[in-house]
Amino acid sequence: MTPLLLKRGPLPLNHRNGMARMTEPNAWQRLPLLALCFFFLSTIRLMLKHLYQAAPALAAAFIAVSALRPYIPHLLLGLLVLILITTVLRYRRFFYATEANRIRVRQGVLRKVELNLDYDRIQQADIARPFYFRPFQLAILKLQSAGSKAQEVEVAGLRVERALAIQAEILAELSTDKGAVTTDKHGQEVAATPDFTFRLPPSEVLRIGLMHNIFVVVGVILALLFSNQQVNQRVQERFVAFVEQFPSTSDAILALVAIGIAALVVLILGTIAFHFNKYYGYTLTREGDRVRYEAGLTSTLTRSFRVQKLQLIDIRQGWMGRLLHRHQIRISQAGNQQKQDGKFVLPCVSPAIHKDFCQDLRLPNADWQSVHWLMFPRFVLLFSLLGWLVFDWRAALGLFVGLSLLRWRWWNMFAWHFDGQWLAVRHGLIGSRQQWMPAAKLQHVRMSQGPLQRWFNVSNLTVSTAAGHLQLPYLPTAVAETLQQQLLRVTRDNYKRWM
Repeated sequence: MTPLLLKRGPLPLNHRNGMARMTEPNAWQRLPLLALCFFFLSTIRLMLKHLYQAAPALAAAFIAVSALRPYIPHLLLGLLVLILITTVLRYRRFFYATEANRIRVRQGVLRKVELNLDYDRIQQADIARPFYFRPFQLAILKLQSAGSKAQEVEVAGLRVERALAIQAEILAELSTDKGAVTTDKHGQEVAATPDFTFRLPPSEVLRIGLMHNIFVVVGVILALLFSNQQVNQRVQERFVAFVEQFPSTSDAILALVAIGIAALVVLILGTIAFHFNKYYGYTLTREGDRVRYEAGLTSTLTRSFRVQKLQLIDIRQGWMGRLLHRHQIRISQAGNQQKQDGKFVLPCVSPAIHKDFCQDLRLPNADWQSVHWLMFPRFVLLFSLLGWLVFDWRAALGLFVGLSLLRWRWWNMFAWHFDGQWLAVRHGLIGSRQQWMPAAKLQHVRMSQGPLQRWFNVSNLTVSTAAGHLQLPYLPTAVAETLQQQLLRVTRDNYKRWM
C-alpha cells in the first residue's frame, strides 16, 4: 500500500481574527444543555469503572438472596435517579474560561476544583466527536498535561470550529517554528503540504479486530464467573441440568462445542465491529514536527502530538499479526504509560508502511545484541524441582522439557540495540515486540546484580523514561557499565527540549 498525499484547502478568512479573540481573557462560561448527554454517559462509565470488581459479589447476592429479587426494579430505578441527579449536579458545577495561553476549568460536586492549564504545559490535545454530538456539530476537547496519568480536562459540547481553534492555538504555542506561516496571494493562511501521510482502507481496518487477542476477554469473563463460590456452584448446576437433557453424553458434548464455537464467532465479529467503528477512515499525516490522525465511523477522534515530545515507540506483532503480516505501533509521551487510551496508535501497519514510518521517525536498522546465556535456564530448574516434589519425576521431566523450549525461545528472541541516539529492546515468544527510546530522554539508569549473576559476572540494567521502563537483564558487567556511562553522557550533552 503506497501513501496517499492529502491536500487541505485554505483556512477560513476569519481564522486569525477568531484566534486573536480567543486569546483575550473571557469570563466563566457554561456548557450547552446537550453536554448533559456527555455527563450522563461519563457518570455511568465512572460507576462501572469502580463497581466492576464487585461484579462477582453482586452476582452471588443475586443468586443467594432470593428475597431481594422482587426489589431489583426498585433498586435499578433508584440507581437511575442517583445517576440523573449526579449528572445534573456535575453539569451545573462545570465552568470553563479561555485566556491568553491558558484554559481554566472549575468543576466538582462535593469537592470543588479549579484547574489552570497553561498551553505550553499541555501534553496532548484531542478532539472527539461522539455520535450524540455529531448531528449538532459539537465536539469534546480533551486536554492532558505533561506527567498526568489520565485526561485532566474534558470540555464537552463545544462547537467544532471553536474546539479546532483552541487545539490550533495550543499546537501553535508548542510549535518550535511559530513564525513559519504559509499564506496565499491574498494573505490568507494556508496549511502546509503534509510531509508524510497514509490512509487505512476498509480492508485494512477489518484486520485490526482480528489482530487483538479476544482470548483475553474470554479469560476475564470466565474469571468473573468462577471467582465466586456461589456463582461457580450455580453455573455447575445449570451445566449438569443442561447435559442431562440429552439422550447421550456425545450429543451433549457436540451441543456444547457448537455453542462454544458460536459464542466465539459472535465475540470475534463483535471485536471486528468495535475496532471497525473506532478506526474507520483512519488518516495519518505529519507536517513538520506535528503528527496527527483522525479516525472513527459513528464517533470520530482527532489526536496529535509533536515529535519532540516522543518518549517511547512500541512496535508490536502478535501471533495473528504474524499471520496477517501486520504490525501495530504505539507512541507514548510523558506520563501516559498507564493509560492506553491516551497513546498515539497506528493500529494496522503493512511492511511497506512500517518501513516508511520508521524511516520518517529516523529509526535506524537495528544491530541486535544478545544477552548472556544465563537468562535461558532461569526458573527452569526451580519449577522442575517443584513438579518432582508435588507430583513425580515424569511431571518434573515434562516441565523441564516444556520450560526449556519456552525459555530458549524467549532468550533467542531477546536482544538490545544502542547506536548513540536510540536504545531499543526486542523480545517475544510467538510474536515480537520492539521498544525504542530516545537515549537523550532517559530519567535515570539503575544497575543491579543478584548473587548468581555476581558469580557469572553479569548485571541487570533498568532504564527509565517519563513513559516507562526498559529492562536489559543479564548483560556482561563490563558491557552494562559502559552502556550506563554512554547513556548518561548522551543525556548530559543534550540541550534540546524533551517535554
